[in-house]
Amino acid sequence: MKLPFEKIYCIHLAEDVERYEFLMNELRRIGIEEQVDIWWTSKKNVNTIIGNSMTSLHTQYYDDIKATLYPNVYQGVFDCTYNHYSIISQAYARGLKSILIFED
Repeated sequence: MKLPFEKIYCIHLAEDVERYEFLMNELRRIGIEEQVDIWWTSKKNVNTIIGNSMTSLHTQYYDDIKATLYPNVYQGVFDCTYNHYSIISQAYARGLKSILIFED
């Protein structure tokens, strides 16, 4: 099966080895593993500082998660936002007209 995109990116957190294995098994199962480029990211302490400072990214939903489950939630929120932006920016600069971005 050929998907109708010039490039396909999957954002993946490098520290999550089990999730990577599951992702690759699923891509193989549906026959698109050769069409998907993994966009590797990792947890960075600086992203906690940036994420906590960028109040435009803050929502009640994430504030509740920060308060009850994960105090560094805005690290991931910023990292995810930045990676989506980076993918779109480089695709635009390369002249790509159709891309798909998804997360594992």
